[in-house]
Amino acid sequence: MRVDRSVMATRSKSIGTGRHCKKCGTEITKRPGGKTACPKCSRDREARYRRDDPARRVGYRKKYAVEVRDAVLKAYGESCACCGEHRREFLTIDHADGKGHEHRKEIGRGGLVFYNWLRRNKYPAGFRTLCMNCNFSRGLHGYCPHEREARHEGKGQGQGEGIGQRAD
Repeated sequence: MRVDRSVMATRSKSIGTGRHCKKCGTEITKRPGGKTACPKCSRDREARYRRDDPARRVGYRKKYAVEVRDAVLKAYGESCACCGEHRREFLTIDHADGKGHEHRKEIGRGGLVFYNWLRRNKYPAGFRTLCMNCNFSRGLHGYCPHEREARHEGKGQGQGEGIGQRAD
């Protein structure tokens, strides 16, 4: 049996829920699950909330961002994989393959958007926890000074390197 989609669309919009908006009295015809206001009154309420109490919204957003970041750090490790830094304020997630710029372009942004992407994708491999210093150095120079120090300690060297001198 073939169903005409235009009739289905009209029919689903015209079927009422038997519920009415508490503010204006119009019938609520969409998503009856617990709604007590029509879409227009809901939008007006949200606009008032954004306008009248922005600090409260910012507080909720910050709390959510901290929760997401904590979950990601627990999944990838709670200390820097390079230097062992453990203070959460300094930790971040690094693309181990060095292609963070390309990945951020693909998903849209970094920060909370990136952390949510990691959660949605069940914390995929190819990422690690680094402190901001190690992550920045890898991005800017292609290496972290801690790695060079560890290599030189193993060879019996350690001092005498300066800016512009190659360690290898």
